[in-house]
Amino acid sequence: LESSKQSEVRANKKKIKAAVRTKKRRLEDA
Repeated sequence: LESSKQSEVRANKKKIKAAVRTKKRRLEDA
């Protein structure tokens, strides 16, 4: 149960990092 929660948190962090990266790219393009 704990390991599944850790993998969930890790996946969320990856999603956030990807979102931040795309946001930065959009700001640079604009």
